Amino acid sequence: MSHCGAPSTPCDTVCIDGVCVAPPEVAAGLGAPGALTVDEGFVYFANTADDSIMRVVKTGGAATPLATGQPGARHLAIDATDVYFTDTLGGAVMRVGKSGGMPELVTAAVQPGAIAVDADAVYWVNGGTIMRIDKTAGAVATPLGTGSPPELAVDDTYLYWSATAIYRVTKSGGTPTQVAVPPDPTADFALGPQHLAWLAFPRQGGYQFRLADKNGGCPRDLEFESPLMGAFVIDDGHVYASPSTFNPVGSLFPGVFRYPTLGGTRARLAGVAVAPATAMAQDMSYLYFSVASAGAIYRIPK
Repeated sequence: MSHCGAPSTPCDTVCIDGVCVAPPEVAAGLGAPGALTVDEGFVYFANTADDSIMRVVKTGGAATPLATGQPGARHLAIDATDVYFTDTLGGAVMRVGKSGGMPELVTAAVQPGAIAVDADAVYWVNGGTIMRIDKTAGAVATPLGTGSPPELAVDDTYLYWSATAIYRVTKSGGTPTQVAVPPDPTADFALGPQHLAWLAFPRQGGYQFRLADKNGGCPRDLEFESPLMGAFVIDDGHVYASPSTFNPVGSLFPGVFRYPTLGGTRARLAGVAVAPATAMAQDMSYLYFSVASAGAIYRIPK
């Protein structure tokens, strides 16, 4: 239990301006919201309850479907104009305009999973291969690496993914290199402007939640005996994470937490009432996260 305002005031929800309040909802009554991302005005998310890709204004309101009848859509990413998603059941990489419309086929795929985009190309997990295809008409997909990671991420130069380690490869192709190497095999990771955070595979007493710079330098533990982090993101100064209840340690560690990237004490931003998060995204001021068990998307100040 955290406190809000005076140390004697307990708060199991969210503390905003010294007041303990109900978790602010961006959208509710959604069924089972999953993967999500944000731009300047909207939250975009996959709703597995009704097989749709949806958006909602970041300040809250009614969610609008952009693409329906997408039962295999579990991963999504956005660029300036479109929402890209993988259709596991349909075996395809798809896109739909940010304002809706008819979904378009980007390329056929085999067991597609995680996806990332930049201004020039789409990257996705295709069975056990990580692929790239340019956005230009008639482009041919090319392999960049191997593995079936749960996440992909891009920066200006590299594509990153996790397998037995965290790997990266130049976005135009080449030989993948290990960034975080054994004995730190990774279950999941997040990419920030200057850092990588990752969850190492189970060890006695729990997982290891770790942080390093993007070259793998100066690795350290955020949590040495960590619960399973259901979702986490990084900005310039902090790592934000939500433990999952699917790990026994997680029941002792509820909420949404903030860890300084340069070291220091973690802070709890939200209590058990809004955890665990299914997926998480961010902008400059807020964290946005879906909670499938509550059928809702929330936002809280950083």
